[in-house]
Amino acid sequence: MRGPRRCGDPRDRRITRRQVLRAAKDAGLASLISSWAVKQASAAPPGRLTWLTHPVFGDVTHDLLLRYKNETGTEVVLDKVPYPGLREKAYLELSSGSDRYDLISITQDLWTWDINARIEPLDGLMQSLPPEAPSDLNARLLSMFRGPDGKLYGWPLRSGVFILHYRRDLYEEMKLTVPRTWEEYKANARALNKPPERYGNFIMGTQDQFAFHDWQNYFFNFGGKLLSPDHRRCLINSEQGVRATEYWLSFVKENLVPPGAASAKWDDEIAAMQQGLAAQTIGWSPYAIPINDPKKSKFSGKFGWAVAPVDPKSGMRHSETFLTCWGVFIPRASRNKEAAYKFLAWITNRQNDLLMALAGNGPVRNSTYAQSMYVRMNPAAAATLEALKYGNPGLPPLPKRPEITVLINQELNAGVAGKKTAKQVVDDIAAGVTRLLSS
Repeated sequence: MRGPRRCGDPRDRRITRRQVLRAAKDAGLASLISSWAVKQASAAPPGRLTWLTHPVFGDVTHDLLLRYKNETGTEVVLDKVPYPGLREKAYLELSSGSDRYDLISITQDLWTWDINARIEPLDGLMQSLPPEAPSDLNARLLSMFRGPDGKLYGWPLRSGVFILHYRRDLYEEMKLTVPRTWEEYKANARALNKPPERYGNFIMGTQDQFAFHDWQNYFFNFGGKLLSPDHRRCLINSEQGVRATEYWLSFVKENLVPPGAASAKWDDEIAAMQQGLAAQTIGWSPYAIPINDPKKSKFSGKFGWAVAPVDPKSGMRHSETFLTCWGVFIPRASRNKEAAYKFLAWITNRQNDLLMALAGNGPVRNSTYAQSMYVRMNPAAAATLEALKYGNPGLPPLPKRPEITVLINQELNAGVAGKKTAKQVVDDIAAGVTRLLSS
């Protein structure tokens, strides 16, 4: 079974030889592979690395894996498992101490600190074998994979942060300005709303992680905090939390989003923007690529992107939206830890980060966002890089995070479905999460 095609449709993109050459030139490399990459590749021992991952990584890394084998003699073999089975299999392999895999991928919001004893910290490997241009790796993404002991346990490979996607042509036609506050965003939604042909916003309210992902962008930008500093209490039912949730649910109550919000998820959001059913949304940054795809979108070339609005009462100086990232972890039981790390450093060097981005991946290097090839493919690059500076990864990797996430999603979905008021939603979340934290 194939997993969902996030970050656009990377399965439709293969990295061509021309792209490799142009990417090398675009990244300012003197030859096809930088001197750093040659040094690292030549040092990699021949053999085999096994990688437990999501199917999407088979698509964005396919040609790079072939090149890595040709250059180093090391074959990287992928075991591709879609959700929801990936996290369960990853944790089973790690907790059992299995040496079956040398690399394991999960998203940062599914990693929990209780498994760190089974993961190899990367700090020592980074010191002995520094990656190419380490300061170019996005510091925000790296920080997401540090444990409470300060050690780096995961390597970022695929990023995304939520930004504002809007119909620039309609904004210009109606003389609307890019919203900087939620009041302005709601005013634009009302002006753009023309049901049933077009709606002024889109929210993902399905009873899984998408509802939580969507809601956090509003919650954070009302000044909300998920947990107390000691991680013992849930603060979601604060004044900011009530106001943010009332505002988020108001789009459903005022019919400013397409029908079916309680079951809407990421692919529905992309399709709604492509077909003109929604005129603006706060969505994941890589969605800009399929939304603007001339082969699939009726309005390609007519979109604009910006950071999300904020509530002036929050005192926030910057927009703060949900930030997510796929990380790659090296099991402590692996017999090929150094070779696995060398591969991670190689596949995320400047050239390869750009090539994966051209195949639909979310970059992990700051420089990729400025490369002309990438900007031409993804005109939301500047807005994305700005949002990354202040992105919020949400819940810390507490052992109870999976259960907490399920609870929050269920309550938010009940609000979208009209079964609970905003106050009931946040009060029930706070009570349930605090109970889980203390158990």
